[in-house]
Amino acid sequence: MHFYEVLCSDKDADLSEIKKRYQALILKHHPDKKGGEETKDFLQIREAWQVLSDPETRKLYDAELSNEALSQDSTQWCTVNIKELRFDNALYTYTCKCTGTYEVEQGQIDEAVVEGDQEVLLGCDTCSLNILVTLDKSAQGS
Repeated sequence: MHFYEVLCSDKDADLSEIKKRYQALILKHHPDKKGGEETKDFLQIREAWQVLSDPETRKLYDAELSNEALSQDSTQWCTVNIKELRFDNALYTYTCKCTGTYEVEQGQIDEAVVEGDQEVLLGCDTCSLNILVTLDKSAQGS
């Protein structure tokens, strides 16, 4: 379930509409109404709001959704090794041919490695192209 579904909103909804949905849902699922427990619904609603309420994180999230909707093969620009990405402040970045940016946090790479993944698909923050990043354990924690 994506964040727009969590907040019962449409991807094209403006921030004020999403905020109204968030406020109604957060009240409905608030721990005070659930015996003091933070339910899964409450946590998902809060996480969705954190992403969708910030214009930059929403833009990145929307780009990820768009890339998921497209076929990986038709939108894959290239394959690169993680060592080819720039690394600064726990963030890997790579410039797209459209001048947009691919980014992934060190924590996400660490998670992928723990899960046994040998590659990660990243979407450009500007266009619909993806890159396939091959993971090399010797590059972890660079």
